[in-house]
Amino acid sequence: MINFGEAKFSATANPYGGLSGGKTGAGGQADGFILKQKHLMDGVHLGTLAGEDAAMNLDKDLFGVVLAFSINSMNPLAILKNALEHSTTYEHLKKATNIYIVGVSYELKAD
Repeated sequence: MINFGEAKFSATANPYGGLSGGKTGAGGQADGFILKQKHLMDGVHLGTLAGEDAAMNLDKDLFGVVLAFSINSMNPLAILKNALEHSTTYEHLKKATNIYIVGVSYELKAD
């Protein structure tokens, strides 16, 4: 199965959401990507890269979405839960067979 993804970084926010079709959050941008059927535009080339079975799945609307974003919080689990709940509000993301949510946090350490 082919998984399409959006990754967003912010040094101060948790950019998992955003408006559908917008560019500020992973969920919104991915939702707009599916709305505009951009996930289908390169299907011919994806068969060569990912294999014919994966391309045939895409023809049957079987695909996944990866939402990746930076986490800026002392409670990353709460942010991941919010991202999961928020992902269910996007109409076009509901077409995905699987949605993977990836939150990346980091800690700056002094030298």
